[in-house]
Amino acid sequence: MTQPGQPVPELEALLAAGVQALSSQPQVAAGKARQILSVAPQHQRATLLLGVAQRQLGAIADSVRTLQPLTQLRPDWSPPHFELGLSLGQAGRPVEARTALRNAVRIKPDIGEAWRLIADLLLALGDPSGADRAFANHVAMSSSTPALRQPAAALCEDRLADAEALLI
Repeated sequence: MTQPGQPVPELEALLAAGVQALSSQPQVAAGKARQILSVAPQHQRATLLLGVAQRQLGAIADSVRTLQPLTQLRPDWSPPHFELGLSLGQAGRPVEARTALRNAVRIKPDIGEAWRLIADLLLALGDPSGADRAFANHVAMSSSTPALRQPAAALCEDRLADAEALLI
């Protein structure tokens, strides 16, 4: 028998199928998430899956409505903050998108894509120096080339001369 709080194999199988379908069949992923939520309304990973699928299907407002409560319920979990940032950005709400993405990288600083999106938003919001710092964080967190990590870290700390010297 499954104890409270333990994964239920049937729900985990539905979730895995939904995650697998997400990239090519977001409507299937949304259906799997809804199946889980019909029997486990507080299932956080299913809620996240539904929010992502909704965004991919173009139901941006629904995605925001699904993800916002999850970020409040789990302020310590970066994926819903990141996904909410994507949805808010697509909804034309750049300030809120920037906040959600900053929350994601506050929790998990190595989300390189979030830093790139923050840089784009800051540039659009008229903060080029903030965008430069965010982009440097993107490079630092995304680089698989060790030779670029130190220069990127120097850029993040506004040590431009050091970054240049490390690249030469």
